[in-house]
Amino acid sequence: MKPFRHILHVTDPSLDESTRCRAVELAIQNKASLTLMSVVEPLPRAIGLLNAISDTDGLQQAVAADRRRQLLEIASEYSCTGVPLDVVVTIGNRANEVVRQVISGKHDLLVKSAEGAGVVNRLLGSVSQSLMRIAPCPVWLLKPKLRGTFDCVVAAVDATSDDEATANLNHNILELSDSIAKRESAALHVVSAWDIWMETPLRMKMGDSIIDGMADELEASVRRRVDDLIGKTVTVGDVRKHISRGAAADKIRELVKHLETDLLVMGTQCRTGVAGFFIGNTAESVLSDVKCSVLTVKPEGFVSPIERDLERTVIRENAEPIFSIFSSQHDDEGRC
Repeated sequence: MKPFRHILHVTDPSLDESTRCRAVELAIQNKASLTLMSVVEPLPRAIGLLNAISDTDGLQQAVAADRRRQLLEIASEYSCTGVPLDVVVTIGNRANEVVRQVISGKHDLLVKSAEGAGVVNRLLGSVSQSLMRIAPCPVWLLKPKLRGTFDCVVAAVDATSDDEATANLNHNILELSDSIAKRESAALHVVSAWDIWMETPLRMKMGDSIIDGMADELEASVRRRVDDLIGKTVTVGDVRKHISRGAAADKIRELVKHLETDLLVMGTQCRTGVAGFFIGNTAESVLSDVKCSVLTVKPEGFVSPIERDLERTVIRENAEPIFSIFSSQHDDEGRC
């Protein structure tokens, strides 16, 4: 797998210690730079108390400056790791600001703690969902208070189509999953679901024997593609296949729950080459109920709508890394 080079970690200075540790570990393992980012949302001017404050912009700048100070203190705790560290604080919409930083900073991985774990047992909050929709790089949402390593990694691929875009996305999903499973000494499970579209009316029109034959051919082709994908991509010894008939979202959710999965890796379907995006029905349905950490991957050619406007307020002294402790080899001894 091609190593990550520029990792962005979106963090809350008062929280996220376990997620920060994981982000630092990833930077060490990939010999990557790491940027710690926090977003200060604009003050709600409609609130009566704030109407009495004449300099709301100055107040926001003060909050942002204090947030930057906190991130600098956190970054200093990890300076001994040898990871090149930077700190960025912006003011604005959280999801949009993060994506702007991903684009301008040319980040190839976004790491964030998944918010919303206490709401209806769902792990992903609105900001996380937005980032999965519009961020152009892989988005790794880590379960809050994650401790230890991953024991079970599930890679969800679509083997019902052999078009180039889907094949490339499947390859990237499995390559990432394999690399993570290998590093974590985890079991790797590959899941793919298939079904006959409009099966009931087709049976009425064409007859059971024809549809049964179509089903046998489709299942065989799915199994061949999954076998071929695993053969070309997977290097870990402990890999298990799960080929199921039925709605993909249902089958993925069932497997994730049954295996007590630690990490789910899957793609998001989108229009490519245009500044517009919709998260696919399967991904939307699965991720809305997921309780484990997730890593989502975009198809090649994806263009974020945020790319049209990169202007924003950035609170930083300069564009140089705060800690530029480059060496030929990262020191494995760090705060975590």
